[in-house]
Amino acid sequence: MSDNYVGNVLGILRKLKLAGLPNNAVIDNIHHFAGKQLTDSESLRIVAYLHDQVCGSESVIKNIEFAEEARAGLLQTTDALKRAFTLGGMNSALSQYLPALDTSLSGFAILASITNSTTVLKATKELSDLIVEIENVKNEMDSYDLDPTIYDVVSRHINILLSLLNNVDAVGIDSALTAYAELMLRLRRLSPDASEKSKAGVLKIWTKIEQWAGRLTIIDHAITSGSNILQHFPTAVALIKHIPEVAGKLVG
Repeated sequence: MSDNYVGNVLGILRKLKLAGLPNNAVIDNIHHFAGKQLTDSESLRIVAYLHDQVCGSESVIKNIEFAEEARAGLLQTTDALKRAFTLGGMNSALSQYLPALDTSLSGFAILASITNSTTVLKATKELSDLIVEIENVKNEMDSYDLDPTIYDVVSRHINILLSLLNNVDAVGIDSALTAYAELMLRLRRLSPDASEKSKAGVLKIWTKIEQWAGRLTIIDHAITSGSNILQHFPTAVALIKHIPEVAGKLVG
């Protein structure tokens, strides 16, 4: 499936264990793997994507043919993660929600193995190359002479996209595709109000961002290849192209 909920929650639990911060706040653990440079706004977006994966996994568990005792333990984990990934829960210690993280991790590892839900990333090079390219654009933005509002919005959404791509095994490729589409939409909405000195920079960064659609589609196909009842649904790049271009508004 495209969003592999069970495999992604397994990825979340693995990252929480790797962070090794059980007595720290949940948000500290998220920053450990999502990026300490994230602002509160960016962090909330990442948490929302994590929460969505947990809710999806919970739905899968409730509807799978599984021993009731095993199902109960798995649902305890999803319930704990759902409470942790909330506004009220993020500032509490991770151990308050997952006092037996290893047990929760083992349970999901077994479920992922049984349901063939282990996330296998087949697009390692394509993904790493795209991440490097996006980071380069982020580092070049100071030279684009963008208006402050445009700079802040684009920078924020690029940070979110980078965090999602760096943690695609926990949030799923669909989350990254959604964040990418939102980045393009936000830039399109802002472009008509760009100042004369900013127009060239907006056009330049739009051209670069637009090229990421094809790269994301390659990664999407590599990750989600296999049995998919929506295999004939339009590709990510085809859907994203429905967002009107910025170029005409800047040079028209």
